[in-house]
Amino acid sequence: MRYADRRSAGATLAAELTRVLPELARDPAPHDAPSPQHGPGPQDVVAPHDAPTPRHASGPHDASSPEQALGPDDAAQLPAAPELAGLPGRQGASEREAGDNLEAAIVLGLVRGGVPVAAEVAARLGLPLDVLVVRKLGVPWAPEVAFGALGPGGVRVANPEVASHLREPEMAAVARREAAELARRELMYRRGRPALRLAGRTAIVVDDGLATGATARVAVAVARRLGAARVVLAVPVAAQDSIAVLRREADVVVCPLVPAQFGAVSQFYADFRQVGDAVVIRLMAAGRTAGTRGDTPDGTTPGTVEA
Repeated sequence: MRYADRRSAGATLAAELTRVLPELARDPAPHDAPSPQHGPGPQDVVAPHDAPTPRHASGPHDASSPEQALGPDDAAQLPAAPELAGLPGRQGASEREAGDNLEAAIVLGLVRGGVPVAAEVAARLGLPLDVLVVRKLGVPWAPEVAFGALGPGGVRVANPEVASHLREPEMAAVARREAAELARRELMYRRGRPALRLAGRTAIVVDDGLATGATARVAVAVARRLGAARVVLAVPVAAQDSIAVLRREADVVVCPLVPAQFGAVSQFYADFRQVGDAVVIRLMAAGRTAGTRGDTPDGTTPGTVEA
């Protein structure tokens, strides 16, 4: 199984979230949300070994090979959750009802590849859309291998298994470069938006997939630091090891596809072209001004990504 593109992956995630959000809305917050922190300086975050197992998680589909592309309309074929039985329109009213049941929720797309996925989720659930800018800290000679990640406000996640093989000056140089790029992207994508405020809200963090999980881990840490009452991580596909770590850190994990053999996120998409800055800016502008519910926020046909 594989997705046609990021937009179709977002459609599948929206359908999966309709199973989780009504139950989540009925439950009290799983913990007292931390006070928002805006102080300077890095904060290293390592996956806790004693973190509680989240009470909600969608059941993944196991797929050892990507055989069939899943289009945006295929989400309608998934069985409806009992709470949503009888509601009209699997891609319409039921999804919007799920979003309405969870007050103060917000969908956060991880830049850049997660934003088209998040835009589809937000539009189908009728929830506000924003971006969360994080930067992977890649090994200098193998950038796709992460020794950590950075987020706004100085939050930093370490991947000790990789970092232990690197020298401190090498890591410091990468961190300086990625911190500058993070600041540049925050300025470009937010375009006058106020700083992200999550105090008391449910943050639905969306990416296009998890490989090492370092980027998602720093996103969860950032949401916590900004005071989110709950953090839901929603991704279309993930490696088994990474999803196990994130299930110890997020309150809820939604991942329809956790293959037994995981090579790369791109393996599970028919179209995995790079998402450009212009697409992110357009999706953010459309998500802010269109106010659509159930429509694609940039006016394109579901199941396509423009780069």
